[in-house]
Amino acid sequence: MTDIPVSTSIFIGSDGDKLCDIIFTEEEVLKRLLCLWEDKSAGVGEMSSRFLKAIRREITVPVTLLFNLSMSECKVPHDWKLANVTPIYKQGSRNSPENYRPISLTCHLSKVMESIVRDMITQHLNKFDLIMSSQHGFRRGRSCVTNLLAFLDKVTSYRDDK
Repeated sequence: MTDIPVSTSIFIGSDGDKLCDIIFTEEEVLKRLLCLWEDKSAGVGEMSSRFLKAIRREITVPVTLLFNLSMSECKVPHDWKLANVTPIYKQGSRNSPENYRPISLTCHLSKVMESIVRDMITQHLNKFDLIMSSQHGFRRGRSCVTNLLAFLDKVTSYRDDK
């Protein structure tokens, strides 16, 4: 006997509608390379976003092949798992370590791949209504504030019903 609950499927599409594979297209990779912010610091590979953006037309085909190979083999290049961690000053005394937060500078190409995967998954979840309306975190147009407002609305409408 186990205490692990069994989930019920809420997916209403057909088997063909399921998101089983993510295929990268040259058009999408080119579009993402064009959108790179040129002022971002380079990660472990020391390849700047400005440089990648400048050579985007020359690297789109090999980068697309690399992304698709990475997905099909369920592996990413070793350098994409590395990061340069650097402290960023927040406020207060610059001599106090608590006043800094660490940020990880990772490879720009891995961020491009991650952004495409994230958007494909999010699009799929939204298309098939697989995210509950009560989910506010990590959703476009929603935040802690919208969550608090929804909660406040629920509480005040409950109180008005009494």
